[in-house]
Amino acid sequence: MVLGLAGCTPGSIGIAEGGETAGDEVGESSGEGSGDGTTGSTESGSSEDEGETIPVVCDPWSSSCGADQKCAYFPDEGTNYCVPVTGSAPLGSSCIYSGELDGYDDCDAATVCANLIDTGSVTVGRCTARCQGSADDPICEPGLACHDASAQVLCLEGCDILLQDCPVLGEACYWIDESIGSLCLPAGDAPMLEACEHNQDCAPGLFCILAASLPGCEADSCCTPHCSLSEPDCSAIPGTECVEFYDDYWGYQEAGVCALPG
Repeated sequence: MVLGLAGCTPGSIGIAEGGETAGDEVGESSGEGSGDGTTGSTESGSSEDEGETIPVVCDPWSSSCGADQKCAYFPDEGTNYCVPVTGSAPLGSSCIYSGELDGYDDCDAATVCANLIDTGSVTVGRCTARCQGSADDPICEPGLACHDASAQVLCLEGCDILLQDCPVLGEACYWIDESIGSLCLPAGDAPMLEACEHNQDCAPGLFCILAASLPGCEADSCCTPHCSLSEPDCSAIPGTECVEFYDDYWGYQEAGVCALPG
């Protein structure tokens, strides 16, 4: 059984643009990636114009920034600029992101602060590796997948959506698309049967599907529980069954979602 998949390639239930993270961003963070996939300036540092410092656009797929600099994503402008390396926190370490306006963080030159969580007084995240290689042939360490969204290119951890086995507090496992599978991303908070636009809007263990596939959903799309196809339990939403949500999900067939059958 295969039904329409909104905004993605066909799956087995109506999925509400779940292939991208909320806002098409990875934690709305300083990340990597050019907004249109084109190569940015190969000059390093910044230029001067009538006494003002003008940041230099950079290409995250190449070493286009100068010494002691790295290519950082500026969400407000949707592009990447060379910024000074101001910290030395290594891969996997907690980090502090200074804001969307300057792209600075305290990670080392090889990583950027991603998967951000706003604590109220400071924005923290985790130093995350950038994808290597090229847009056509991205490279990450084993166990990681290159996630290219909203002009960011980051190597993120794969995970099990049923086990919700992300190791970092404040993250949850979300399905991205058929080529990447699931990744650990900042957790959403929308409860079951509440409105959502993306998988990452939902609380851990939930999945965003179209209202036509989910009884009780009063929005265009709502959050519904994941379930095990071998041990299904969808009693939380009467009338639903555990159905396959993608024909070949990341190499195994165990994961499903609670939705209307048929």
